[in-house]
Amino acid sequence: MTKNNNKVYFNVCFSYASRYEITDTIIQSLVDGSHDGTILRTEELMERFLYTGTCTPPDLVIRTSGEVRLSDFLIWRSSYSCLGFQDVLWPAFSVAREYMYIERKDKQYKSDRDCALVQYYKERGGGGGEGELSEAVLEELISHYAAERKKRFGTQLFVQSLIKKRNNYLQTV
Repeated sequence: MTKNNNKVYFNVCFSYASRYEITDTIIQSLVDGSHDGTILRTEELMERFLYTGTCTPPDLVIRTSGEVRLSDFLIWRSSYSCLGFQDVLWPAFSVAREYMYIERKDKQYKSDRDCALVQYYKERGGGGGEGELSEAVLEELISHYAAERKKRFGTQLFVQSLIKKRNNYLQTV
């Protein structure tokens, strides 16, 4: 079924130490380089001797178990990868769950962005388009709005606010 698959690579590494791999790569290059006079001078040469030398660098590295660290995993290869840390153990992890998580984060980001822009223009008397804001200012507004949202939802005030709204609604019915 996957014999001819060449579009997606799925690597699972057990008992793997990236620092050992890098050390071994340097030693191997010194041994091999002594014959033709080349020693590790470029990243391409370095990558040729890595255990993962035939693999493309990962676009996404997912660490399960709730740990927020790489733990000596693919240090060289994951330097430009997107890192995902999941608070779930490996057997319970699923791609569908990860996809839903990414979708939820994306929706939340878009919602925070829209709310931050509305709040920004309300405070300035309305008007104006998005083009007026630099990307850095927009990201700062979104971060600030997201932090404020987390404060509201993470406290008892949110629950109290819901109870109050429910009571007000029930009184009008």
